[in-house]
Amino acid sequence: MPQQVKIGVFDSGVGGLSVVNAIKKELPQLEIIYKEDKEHVPYGTRSIEEIYGFVKPIFQSFIDEGCKVIIVACTTVTTNLIGR
Repeated sequence: MPQQVKIGVFDSGVGGLSVVNAIKKELPQLEIIYKEDKEHVPYGTRSIEEIYGFVKPIFQSFIDEGCKVIIVACTTVTTNLIGR
């Protein structure tokens, strides 16, 4: 039996749930793990180093849980950390 593909979706708040719903609609066979960081929002007022410190362990947890793809649904993270 083929292994279930896991995808991680991250947003600093709940906005990424719309991304999760769109993926589920088009690819219902995928396992989706959604994580948000309500503790540190809003990210827009944070330094790049602070944001990196918040998301690095979250992204590592996706990897540890077997996610093959991580979708970043947070504009602030994407625009500030895309090169890291």
